[in-house]
Amino acid sequence: MNPQETRTTEQLVFAIRDQGIAVLVIEHDMRFIFNLCDHVAVLVQGEKLLEGTPRTVQSDDRVIAAYLGTPFEGAPGAEEAAEVEAAEAHAAEDTDR
Repeated sequence: MNPQETRTTEQLVFAIRDQGIAVLVIEHDMRFIFNLCDHVAVLVQGEKLLEGTPRTVQSDDRVIAAYLGTPFEGAPGAEEAAEVEAAEAHAAEDTDR
C-alpha cells in the first residue's frame, strides 16, 4: 500500500474496532501493525513464533533474529540454515586447497 492507502485503511480499521468489532489484519508493514494493533502474532514459515503486545513482540530476541536473518535454536528452518552453512564451509575448504 502507498502511504495514503495505509492511512485510509488505518482509519477504517480504527472505526470498525471502535464499534466493538474485532478485526484481524495480516500485513508485513510493522510500523502500520504496531500502531494499529493491541495484540500481535508473529509467524515464521507458517508457524507461530510469538504472540503478545506490540512492545513484547518488538523487543523479543527470537522475533528480531527471525526477521533480521539470525537463526535461533529450534527456529523453523534452522536445520536448512545449518545445512547451507555446512555446505558453504565445505565449499570454502575446497577453494582453499
